[in-house]
Amino acid sequence: MDKGLVCLIAFVCFCVLVFSNSSHYLRKLRWNFPVKYSSKFEEIITITPQDSLYFEDQNSKQKPDSFEYLNGSSSGLYYKKNSEFFASQQLHWNFHIDDSNSLNNKPYKCLPKSFGYSIEKGNQVFPPHEYPSCNTLNLAGPNIKWDYQTNLFEMECPKGKQGKYLLEPKGLERSIKLQPNMAQHWKVQEYTAPVKLTTEEYVYASCGEENFSKAIYVPRFNQTLYNETLTKMQSLNKGTTPKPQIVFFLTVDSYSRRHFYRKMPQSVEFLSSLKNSSYSVFDFKIHNVIGSNSIKNMFPVFSNLPTTERKDSPEKDLAGKQSMWKLFKNRGYVTLFGLENCDYYFPGAIGQEIDVDHTVRSFYCASNDFLDIRTDKEFLLTQRCVGDYMSHYYLLNYTHAFSELYKGLNQWIYLHINSAHEGTGLHAATLDSDLTWFLQTYLKAFEKTHDVAIFLQADHGMRYGNWFKEIDAYIENKLPVFFLIANNELLNKIEYSYDTLQHNTKLLNTKVDLRKSALYLSELPYGQEYKVNKDPYHHRYVNLFKEKVLYNRTCESARIPGPYCSCLEMLEIPKKHYTDKTTSYGEILFEAAQASVYKVNSEAYTPKSFYPGVVCQHLSFDKIVKAYVTKISNVEEQFLLQFKVKESPKAVFEALVVVGTDERSYLLDNVQKENPRDPLVYRNFKSMMRVLGVNRKDSYGGTCEKVARNLEISGEYCICKDIDYLRENYPSAVPSNL
Repeated sequence: MDKGLVCLIAFVCFCVLVFSNSSHYLRKLRWNFPVKYSSKFEEIITITPQDSLYFEDQNSKQKPDSFEYLNGSSSGLYYKKNSEFFASQQLHWNFHIDDSNSLNNKPYKCLPKSFGYSIEKGNQVFPPHEYPSCNTLNLAGPNIKWDYQTNLFEMECPKGKQGKYLLEPKGLERSIKLQPNMAQHWKVQEYTAPVKLTTEEYVYASCGEENFSKAIYVPRFNQTLYNETLTKMQSLNKGTTPKPQIVFFLTVDSYSRRHFYRKMPQSVEFLSSLKNSSYSVFDFKIHNVIGSNSIKNMFPVFSNLPTTERKDSPEKDLAGKQSMWKLFKNRGYVTLFGLENCDYYFPGAIGQEIDVDHTVRSFYCASNDFLDIRTDKEFLLTQRCVGDYMSHYYLLNYTHAFSELYKGLNQWIYLHINSAHEGTGLHAATLDSDLTWFLQTYLKAFEKTHDVAIFLQADHGMRYGNWFKEIDAYIENKLPVFFLIANNELLNKIEYSYDTLQHNTKLLNTKVDLRKSALYLSELPYGQEYKVNKDPYHHRYVNLFKEKVLYNRTCESARIPGPYCSCLEMLEIPKKHYTDKTTSYGEILFEAAQASVYKVNSEAYTPKSFYPGVVCQHLSFDKIVKAYVTKISNVEEQFLLQFKVKESPKAVFEALVVVGTDERSYLLDNVQKENPRDPLVYRNFKSMMRVLGVNRKDSYGGTCEKVARNLEISGEYCICKDIDYLRENYPSAVPSNL
């Protein structure tokens, strides 16, 4: 063998040996580089030590009282049998938005100080808004008929009007392709005679109108799929057919727990009414997110692979062999995956072709293209009618029909409904009556034929309105709604389940707990348990049906990233720190206040929509009146401060500001774009500061502020110039009745 080749092989082997044995030292070496400052390297601390809040004398060793909590070791938890639980306390509940207040002073390690807006404040921020029924807005349109017996689509228009229609394109029936890849398949046709159907499941139609005014969407029965799934169920159950089970993730995007109560009163009332039925309902009060958006929260439920987000995506299933839909299919379940959106997030993370039996997606891409039905945050108060019904109705109706078609089989279902995915928080109410109807009819339809477990949950809470401006709104973003609905026959098969679930509704739980709980159910029809140790970090998560959350569970132990933890304590900063720049917090508090004033001036004094200084005064910082700090991690901290400006003795502003050194932090994204001030050096570290939001705390809304709003200027920030000046120089902006 060539000596050079031998030397090269020896050198490679040597390097492998050295590097494998030196990983500890290499990791230490990485900590020396500032670019690596992150929460993964806890030995580096770039934030202000919180001990300094309490020490008047730096030599003092006294610390604040530690938080006392019960040990909560698994050996100390007592599990009540189902019969024992009902003998001691029946599940008679009336759900209420303030149920979470009952947790105050409980001995839990993780207990939020706030659960969101109060009832009064919530109604003020999100006032009632009436949306008319879609069928009252859509009086025109054709009569349409969709028949799978004859495989024909027929439509009838008034005389003199030409009908047109759009059928589901072939090749998209099982796809969640990206919008551009779907749009090239659309083919609008004129109707002249009954249309023969093959694989299509939906149609849009109209008679001379500019937009389509009618739609039908019905699943097509697959006899081969039915037979194969039934055979699989029988083989796993040694030749007999077990009672089928429905495991159903009903995901409502952007509903915090409290926002669900505010905007979904009919649904809450119905859930409360189930207390004396064959179903039980559990309201989880501290269901914590693990990320900022739908993918970061739901992909870890779908798969045990690392979460990735792309704007483009290969046409394959990216969720891996341990994807939830593959695991359930292997256990004899027919599967449905439905999305009421057409953005790139889901296909970018899970791929454009996933191994699911039925998918719902292209229908909503068509409504996006032809009806301008959008679920973007910037679309405000726009009602999403598709023909006679709200957009979400078609997904719910499809799902009910799907479950009827495959009655007798195990079913796994994931739906993602986007009713609250917009910019005001008001459109969420449009789901209420339809969700109530769906739950009523669905639960009744399968009450006797299936064991049913519905995970009615949101991916995250509000990401609209004041969610980055007020701490209560910010908390609601971290605490999405989660109701577990299950029939009593299923729960009775799981000994201790009622006591365990009731216990877990009061303690910290998170998204990956849902994965562990659902996978436990996957083998229940066959009297087996899914081996959760196939998933990484399984010991950190909880099967909500069988394992009680420990009292000392924290965000860290549940692998919830610091910025998304609802339980981080907000500590009040003593006054000396914001009256003296030389104290440990003084310097950064003054810098945060100045940055907040800069943000206010950029939106009110120099708005993009008008000339600088026409309506609002240029503000200058006066003093801080109150301040709080929250430790997010070893490299990030968050400040809430109230401050005054020199231009008004009454005006009080509240700002939410995050400071840190983690260059990959979600909270510190776009710092230079949003706040292009001088570079910040804090505690000798190159740091970043982002003003998440500013809110005016004193009363406002007078004449000048209304004029500012008329000019599309941030009226809540505006301390106006003289009204006579505005009337003289800008009369068109000042309404005559002011």
